[in-house]
Amino acid sequence: MTPGTFNKFSYTGKNGRTINYCIYLPANATTTTGLPLHLYMGGSGEVRKAEAGGLAKLLKEGQQSTGIVVVLEATESKDYQNSVYLETAKELSDSVAAKYKCDVKRISISGHSLGGAGCISMAEKYPDYFSVVVPVCGYNTARGRQAGGLEQGYQNLAK
Repeated sequence: MTPGTFNKFSYTGKNGRTINYCIYLPANATTTTGLPLHLYMGGSGEVRKAEAGGLAKLLKEGQQSTGIVVVLEATESKDYQNSVYLETAKELSDSVAAKYKCDVKRISISGHSLGGAGCISMAEKYPDYFSVVVPVCGYNTARGRQAGGLEQGYQNLAK
């Protein structure tokens, strides 16, 4: 890949699950060794179209990042709560970190809306993996009650 580009690929995990994802390499990077790695999970508007909005859209439009960014694509809204999907996403992250020799102490994750909920699920499943976790507006069902057990997820992350 050429620095400053944003490309789409597929990754198939050991469990047979395939995840489409987009990856961005910093434009000014002369090497990827030691760079941080950031995973991003989009909202429900990005299901089956990782490049449609959020961080992916900003990167496609020329926004710069000083680290490698991987935008995960869900094929359905339940993916970000699905253990098989999350395992594959973690494998993908490990694969990208190894390939580009990222700083494994600086792997972060964020997501908005549906992806905010997924971000919490990933961090809860792999609590010692991420250096930073940023859920933005993790979706809720109604009147502030979190969907999919996220109330417990928030409490677990606080520990």
